Amino acid sequence: MLSSTLRAPDHCNALVRRLHQCRQKGELLDCIIRVDTVDGYTKHIFVHQILLHCCSNILKELSCDTAGLQEINLNLKSNDEVNCLEALINFMYTGLLETANCEP
Repeated sequence: MLSSTLRAPDHCNALVRRLHQCRQKGELLDCIIRVDTVDGYTKHIFVHQILLHCCSNILKELSCDTAGLQEINLNLKSNDEVNCLEALINFMYTGLLETANCEP
């Protein structure tokens, strides 16, 4: 008897890859993480809010559940901490954690 269920073994990986490609192209980004450091440095990190909701309870709590472009404001101590945040967000999109520029 044939199964009535079709399984695509690479579906989840393909979905995350496509979401990462959308981010690289600036497509459908609906959240800006604005990071300010004590030395006056400001960085804007554009992301998909759905990814924050799925990957980080902390960032999920900082964002709101309304439609449209959201902004999350963070204050960090140094550029190194900003680099660590970027590495964490890249990990959410790729599953690869690059720590070369991350020294908290």
